[in-house]
Amino acid sequence: MDKGSWGFNDEKGNVLIPLGKYKFLNPIDEKGMIYAQKGAKHGYIDIHENMLVPFEYDDLTVFSEEIACVKKNGKFGFINRKGKIIIPIQFQNETYFHKNGLALVKKNNFYGFINKKGKEIIPIIYQNADIGTADSLVSLNKKGKWAFFNSFGKQKTDFIYDEIALTDIDIKGESESTFWENGLILVRKNKQIAYLDKNLKEIIPFGEYETGERFNNNRIAIVSKNHKYGIINEFGKEIVK
Repeated sequence: MDKGSWGFNDEKGNVLIPLGKYKFLNPIDEKGMIYAQKGAKHGYIDIHENMLVPFEYDDLTVFSEEIACVKKNGKFGFINRKGKIIIPIQFQNETYFHKNGLALVKKNNFYGFINKKGKEIIPIIYQNADIGTADSLVSLNKKGKWAFFNSFGKQKTDFIYDEIALTDIDIKGESESTFWENGLILVRKNKQIAYLDKNLKEIIPFGEYETGERFNNNRIAIVSKNHKYGIINEFGKEIVK
């Protein structure tokens, strides 16, 4: 990198892609493709500067599940590695496909989930949505209340929760989000908290504790009762009274 441009050298220092041509270059990915910016436009090239995806997009992402999100004229869609638009440019948000095969999309200010064929697995009719990238659950918001759905679009609970907590988890050095991989799921309803297991069964009922935190990477959470604090493990047992 030098003065706002990027290039590539080989291990001997020989220039493969000179400086001064590209505003940005990403490392070569596992399929030999290089995310590149040329002027104000984005595309993909290979190490020989063959154009793999034309420089016609206002923005794009790296490939996830063999699909990349692209932006054009303020809207987003998806292309494959051949540069073909496989899901029309129509969404309001930059997004990507997760391991469960879904992408969270926004259209006409509503949210839902699509699969890699562009089919609406969960209709785009909800006020808000969230996804656990490390597990198979998603959450949707309707009229201020949240419910759980699975990755096949099946509704698993009623819209009864005021909050469904996501938390971070580290998987092989990569940061992911999860509802339950760290332990139990923290939910709120009518100013009370409860903890659910991955099958959405109440393990710690509403009203048992006054406050509670999300489970962390150590699979424990801080809770309080009668203005005193303790720690519970992933099975709901108090390990610090």
